[in-house]
Amino acid sequence: MAVNKQIVYMRGRLQWAKVFDLVPNYNKDGYEWTFDLALDRDGEKQAKQYKVLKTKEKGENTVLSFKQKELRSNGSANNPITVTDAAGKPWPTDTALGNDTVADVKFEIWDFGPGKFPGIYPKAIRVLDHVPYEKQEFAPLSADDAFFSKAQESEKAHSVKNDDFVGSFLGHTASDDLDDDVEAL
Repeated sequence: MAVNKQIVYMRGRLQWAKVFDLVPNYNKDGYEWTFDLALDRDGEKQAKQYKVLKTKEKGENTVLSFKQKELRSNGSANNPITVTDAAGKPWPTDTALGNDTVADVKFEIWDFGPGKFPGIYPKAIRVLDHVPYEKQEFAPLSADDAFFSKAQESEKAHSVKNDDFVGSFLGHTASDDLDDDVEAL
């Protein structure tokens, strides 16, 4: 049976993008590249049109999940997902893509016939608006958390104002009146 294939392009916001380094798959018996693409209303309509809307809900967005195995079923290597900037230049592999990075995704849809869900295989990502990846061990405390006020106090205590730092470095404090040191010519 011949498989119908077609190339599709969609725009959305990347979530959990692991496209430069392989990560263990769900069963821990292989490796893969993976990312989610949060779609807007137009993207959602497009996904419905192509019948690839096997999605999960995250907040208000419909999300397509993409996975590319390291190895095909015959043991040969899959190509990694190509990542470029808006100008088409290769994206630096040491610059991770943070959540909500706006991107175009090129993927291939394989139609396996009636009654079977089509396969979606990512080919390339074009980064349009990069959001830097910032590792965060814990989510911020909510305002109704018992320790929220302590977290704010701690943040204030640990922050250093530039004026105070520079002034203390030069032997002055922020309250020093430095204008009296300037002589009129």
